[in-house]
Amino acid sequence: MAAAQPPAHSTFGEKLRFYRESRNLSLKELAGKAGISVGILSQVERGINSPSLRTLSKVRTALGLPSSFFFDDDHPPVTGSDEPDFICRVADRPQLFLGPGAPHKELLHHGTPRVFEFMTIELPPNYESGTSSYPSEKGGYVLEGTVIMTVGDKTVTLHPGDSFLFDGIKPHTLLNPTDKVSKLLWIIAKLPNDLLL
Repeated sequence: MAAAQPPAHSTFGEKLRFYRESRNLSLKELAGKAGISVGILSQVERGINSPSLRTLSKVRTALGLPSSFFFDDDHPPVTGSDEPDFICRVADRPQLFLGPGAPHKELLHHGTPRVFEFMTIELPPNYESGTSSYPSEKGGYVLEGTVIMTVGDKTVTLHPGDSFLFDGIKPHTLLNPTDKVSKLLWIIAKLPNDLLL
């Protein structure tokens, strides 16, 4: 039996509330698991606060949801319903917009994959991410611009054509040090539980 899904065309906050309530968690319980304040979580659910990617990642991890949870994938495909489910046309890519000054992400697939999630990420000018760390393998490729990546205690400058692969449990950050948008292909491999032991 398929897992329950939030109603189509739900706002991000409505989706978040749906998944929190489906796990029988109060605002206080989820905020505690995610390490954020109850007030911030409440504001996100009510749509009066645009959360950072770091906050979203903490909430997603606390709920046990894939990264694709954040993306708007509720609209019907533009290209028609007879497409094979393994195709994601450019006009049909699920989007994640968090507002001005935040990265813009496009999933390059539909649904919730078993192992890989892949997307493009556009880093706005002079953008610096918060630190991220969770069990996964992450890799990618710089498509446009310059990106300064720190993984653990190593910092490198990446240019178009440069690629990377690292253990996602290591604390990592991204920085676009320029006044132009930088764009990455970003791949996340979820690790099976037996590899986490």
